[in-house]
Amino acid sequence: MVLCTKVVLSDGSSIAVKEMHDPESLRDEDFSNEVEILSKIRHMNLLCLRGCCVTSDVFRGRRRFLVYDYMSNGSFGDHLASDYTRNGLIE
Repeated sequence: MVLCTKVVLSDGSSIAVKEMHDPESLRDEDFSNEVEILSKIRHMNLLCLRGCCVTSDVFRGRRRFLVYDYMSNGSFGDHLASDYTRNGLIE
């Protein structure tokens, strides 16, 4: 499961923080490889990865975060759903 949260920084800019909630499926090495690949991808339709963090505590366990620029006009899934609805592909 993935949780994405909008965060407003002290300078007024917004970022999206994506928390990965599936610790069994993602080892530290796998997460590091994913971060490395995401940090190298450049495409006009994809957001750039701004940073990452791995932390752990007694109560929540190991947590992994990815930081992106905030996309104010919805997610890719939102756009796909609206295209399908607009074109009559979903009732």
